[in-house]
Amino acid sequence: KMFKHMKLRRPDLEHLESALTFPFPYMAWMLADGMGLSGIISILACGIVMAHYMFNNLSEETQIFTRKFYKMFAMLAETFVF
Repeated sequence: KMFKHMKLRRPDLEHLESALTFPFPYMAWMLADGMGLSGIISILACGIVMAHYMFNNLSEETQIFTRKFYKMFAMLAETFVF
């Protein structure tokens, strides 16, 4: 609900809106690690929740930018790992 009420749907804030998607998985990992739980599972759960709730509340331009950026990031990570 945070993204719905933040009023970030202005064209000049497109990258800020997209950048706010990065701290949440990190915070989920830190919380799980602090509690002695699995960080991987917490990031997976965070991603599922973000895909269901947050992505639909982003502006259309930000949805396109975020989708392309995460695909590029996934491709680069896969390239370095394998």
